Amino acid sequence: MHVRSTRLLFLVMAALSLVIVHRAATGEATTEAESPVAAPGTAKNESPAALHEQFEQAKAAAAESFGVAEVGGAGDSGGEVPYCQGDITGVVANSAYDYFVIGHSTACASDPYSGANWTQGITHIIWSIDVNGDGTEDYHVHYDNLFALTAAVHVVGDLTTICDATPGWDGAGSFSATFPTACIGSPAHARIQSYMVWDENPFGSSCYCQYDVAPDGFGFSPPIARSLCTATTAPPGANTLPVGGQAFSPLPPARIFDTRTGVGGTIGLPLGSGQTSTVRVTAVGGVPATGVSAVVLNVTATGGTAASYLSVTPAGGGGTSSVNFLPHQDVANLVTVPVGADGNVRVYNSAGCAHVVLDVFGYYGSAGASRFNAVDPARVLDTRTGNGTGQIAPLGPNAPLALPLTDRGGVPAGATAAVLNVTATGGSASSYLSVTPSGGGSTSNVNFVAGEDRPNLVTVPIGPDGKVRVYNAQGFVHVAADVMGWYGPTGSVFTPVAPARIVDTRNGTGGILGQLGPGQTVPAQVSDIASVPASADAVFMNLTATGASSSTYLAVSPGGGGGTSNLNVRPGQDVANAVAVRVADDGPVVRLYNAAGAVHAVLDVVGWFEDGPV
Repeated sequence: MHVRSTRLLFLVMAALSLVIVHRAATGEATTEAESPVAAPGTAKNESPAALHEQFEQAKAAAAESFGVAEVGGAGDSGGEVPYCQGDITGVVANSAYDYFVIGHSTACASDPYSGANWTQGITHIIWSIDVNGDGTEDYHVHYDNLFALTAAVHVVGDLTTICDATPGWDGAGSFSATFPTACIGSPAHARIQSYMVWDENPFGSSCYCQYDVAPDGFGFSPPIARSLCTATTAPPGANTLPVGGQAFSPLPPARIFDTRTGVGGTIGLPLGSGQTSTVRVTAVGGVPATGVSAVVLNVTATGGTAASYLSVTPAGGGGTSSVNFLPHQDVANLVTVPVGADGNVRVYNSAGCAHVVLDVFGYYGSAGASRFNAVDPARVLDTRTGNGTGQIAPLGPNAPLALPLTDRGGVPAGATAAVLNVTATGGSASSYLSVTPSGGGSTSNVNFVAGEDRPNLVTVPIGPDGKVRVYNAQGFVHVAADVMGWYGPTGSVFTPVAPARIVDTRNGTGGILGQLGPGQTVPAQVSDIASVPASADAVFMNLTATGASSSTYLAVSPGGGGGTSNLNVRPGQDVANAVAVRVADDGPVVRLYNAAGAVHAVLDVVGWFEDGPV
C-alpha cells in the first residue's frame, strides 16, 4: 500500500482518540531543544512543557522562513502564506453554545522543503487563543501528533491541563478540536492563531494564520472566522478647510498608533485591503486637544503582504499616496496632514494587509511658537566623506552620532527644530535610523535593508547644545543629511490642505507628460493649485518616483540640478518622500531633477508657508 494511503487509514482509525486541554507557559521561545516533530507514523507522548516548546519553535521558525511573524491565511481571508495556504474554516459552538469547536483546513500542495504530500510531512497543528484581543496568549491548543490524533490545551503560566477535548479529522484536509466553552471562561472575544508544522522541514517551520472571533451574545457564535487581513472600514471624516497661517510646535517623537501592539485603540490586526483606520491625533503624544490644524507624523508600513500604498488624510480614501511599499518591506515617510474636525486622521491601505505605525513629531496650531525658514538644500552630514564627523567611517550599532547643526547649513543659533533629508546608504544589515535631540532608538525615522539607499524627511527638535543625535540600530551604515529648513521665532507660518496633485508625468498633470530623462530638470508650477497663493515662500509636498528604468535619484529645489537628493529609487520600486522646498525667486515654481535613466514623477502639495500673522 502507498505510504499516503497507510497513514490516512491509520488516522481514520484513531479519530476518536482523546484531546487534552492545558494552559501554556509564558516566556521567550527556547532556542535549544530536541526536534519538535515525531518520526512519520510514530506517536510521541510529550509533556505539556515539550508541547509548549513546540509551539514557540513553530512561531519562531515561521518568522524566520517567511520573513514576518504574522501572515494571513488563504481561502476566505484573502491573504496568502508563502509556500502554504490554509484557512481556519470554523470557530463555532453547538446549539446550546456550551461547546467550542476550532477547525483548520489546508490547501498545501506540498511540504515546501521536501516536496512530499503534506499529509506525509505535517505532524502538528497548534492553535493559540487570546480571549480578549489584547495580544496576550491565554491558551494553547496542541493537535500534538496527527498520526495518533492527540492534543492538549494549556493555560498561560502553569501548563495545567484544564479540560478534555475531542479531536476530529475528515480523512482529507480538515482538522478540529472540540471542548467546552467554559473551559476557557466563555469569553466575549477571542483571537485564534493557527500553526502547521512539518517533520521534514529542517527548521520545523509552519504556516501561520490568525483570525478574530466575534460574539453574538451567547458566548461564541456560529458565523464566525474573521481574517487577519480584515479590518473595519472607518467612517469618512470631514476635510479640513485651509485656515489662517499656523506656527509649529516640535515634539519629542511619540508613538500614537501601532497595529502590531494595539497602541492607539487597535486590536493588534493589520490594516486590510481597501480598509481605513481612524487614528486620534489630538490629546495624545503631546499634541493638545484643541487649536491644532495639522500634525507631523512619521508613517511606517511594515509586514505588508502585497505591493501597496498608505494614504493619510483627514477624511479617508486613497486618492493620493503617503507611503509606497512592497511585500515584507519596512518603509517610512514623513507626513504633514490636516486634522479632521473630529480630531482624527484616517489611514487607508490600498492592497493586501500591512501593519501601520504612526509617530508624532509636532503639530501646527494657533499656539505654536516656531515659524519655518526654508533654505536651499545644504549637506551637513556625510559619513562617506567625513562631513559633519571629521572622519570617514560608517555609523555603527547603538552608538548615537552627535551632529552639530547650529551655524551650519543656514541653521542659526536660536533655531528650535530642523528639517533634514536623511539618507541611509550601503548598510551591512537591515536596520533603522532614529534622529532625536537626545539619542536613542525608541522610534524610527529611516528603515532600510542591507545595501539599500533609503531617504526620509525628518523634523527634529534641536538639543540645547545645538546638536541632534543620529542612532543606528544594528550593523554598519553610511548616513547623509541635508538641511531643508529650520524653525525659529521668526519666519513663515503654515497653511495645511488636503493633498492635491500638481504633477504627474504619467498623464500630463501639471503640463509635464512623459518620463524625466537623465540629467533633466523641469519646472513645476505651485501657485493657484490647491489654493497655494503666488506669495507663498515655500511648499510642503510629497514626491513619488515610479517606473524607473535604472537606479537614480530625484531632487526638488528652487534652482534645479542635483547637488543633493530627495529620494532614491531602483527599477521596480515606487518610492515616496516628503519635501519641504523654497519657492524659486523667478516665479512661483520649484524645479524637479532626475539624475539617471528615465523615471515618472508625482508631486502632491500638502500645504504652504508664507509670511503673516498666526
